[in-house]
Amino acid sequence: SPSDYGDYYAWGETEPYYYYSEDGSLVWKPNRENGYDCQSYCRNEDFVEWRTAPYDGNKILKPEYDAARQNLGGSWRMPTQQELYALVDDCTWKWITEDNGYKVTDTKGNSIFLPAAGFRSDSALDYVGERGYYWSSSRHTLYSNDAGYLYFDSGNHFVGGRSRCLGRSVRPVTE
Repeated sequence: SPSDYGDYYAWGETEPYYYYSEDGSLVWKPNRENGYDCQSYCRNEDFVEWRTAPYDGNKILKPEYDAARQNLGGSWRMPTQQELYALVDDCTWKWITEDNGYKVTDTKGNSIFLPAAGFRSDSALDYVGERGYYWSSSRHTLYSNDAGYLYFDSGNHFVGGRSRCLGRSVRPVTE
């Protein structure tokens, strides 16, 4: 459903760090028991190489590191930071209280619903129902440890850059 939160991903990762057991409880995968922990993420022995491997010369995730492409296939992909700017600058945003999220409508009348899914930091799930954090496929232009994302709460929405280790939502786009 459009109001479902979906999974949470670290930037450049194609799988969440957890799964749900048969009884519905969240279980952290092996070597991910600390959840979306930035300290262990940055200490990974492959991190120095990984800092540049997932994206192309335009600092956009390569398809093999794009969570939307890897999970949905076809032409599905994560939006670029420029596409998120267009969403913020060129669309009408209406907070839907009963669903805790925004209905975002473009000038042609096309719309998308973005639920306030919060984010995962370490093993905590923060700001569910209050804020939304959605990854772009773009690495931050100034800080190599950051990636572009869309932020919103009931009164604000903007594009920024944050640490790639946090578990954030993905809303795919297609050509």
